[in-house]
Amino acid sequence: MGHDCDMTYTDTVPDLCQVPPNGICCVPVTRPEIVKLNVGGGIFEVFRTTLERYPDTLLGKKDSLDEYFMTEQDYHFLERHKLIFSSILYFYQSPGKFYRPACVSADQFNLELEFFGLTGYYETFASSLEKPCRKNAKYEHPTLRVERAWNFFKDPKSSGAARVWAIIDVIAISLAVLLFIVETMPNIKAELANPDQVLATSFFVVETLCVAFFTVELVGRMICCPDKKQFLKTLMNWIDFVTIIPYFTQLAENMMQDSVEGRLRQGCTVVRVAPTRRLSWC
Repeated sequence: MGHDCDMTYTDTVPDLCQVPPNGICCVPVTRPEIVKLNVGGGIFEVFRTTLERYPDTLLGKKDSLDEYFMTEQDYHFLERHKLIFSSILYFYQSPGKFYRPACVSADQFNLELEFFGLTGYYETFASSLEKPCRKNAKYEHPTLRVERAWNFFKDPKSSGAARVWAIIDVIAISLAVLLFIVETMPNIKAELANPDQVLATSFFVVETLCVAFFTVELVGRMICCPDKKQFLKTLMNWIDFVTIIPYFTQLAENMMQDSVEGRLRQGCTVVRVAPTRRLSWC
């Protein structure tokens, strides 16, 4: 409008605005204090007012947080888990919501929550998600559902169901390895050569159940993995895939040839490497 007005930044807004000669009143703008944090080498900046939403936590207490202030570097330094701190900061910004990165175990996450004084808040948040009332249930973000499913396969400590699944996984692996060992015995091998024998049918059924379990787990982990590119780059996942596929390929081929004998014998041998490999890292 042909008039220039210099803005003055102050920490507080004055009680009285003086009108300059040009008749334009410029209200000073309040600039909130910014807290600079170095957590595990990662730099984070957040408004002080955001942290003070929860004054009973470590970050919300100015006196407690200032104990970690380094004058020369002009930031607060906390030697904690950098990735988990992003989740901690999200709690203040959301506010009141949590998310746990899929690659972080429950024990690691709980240690960081305890350090920052957020254990009680997390328990309250978790209990609100587990309420069985469907009529008044809140919408659960798809990302959270995928994370839970991924933790189910990846972290046995994430839930009771995950522990049961892990136990069944170990049993299936051990059973498949045991079948492989028993099948190498000469007297057992002779009986397996005869498809009319009950033992041959039993071996085929047990082996099929094990393969079905391994397939469900592989597909489930692939669907729920938050980083599909990283999943495809992991060598162990490809070993799982390569050792399971021949079972179905050979089974389909034998079925098309209508060879029951071949189906029984081949079905029990093509996936022996898979459970043996899995047992090394389970």
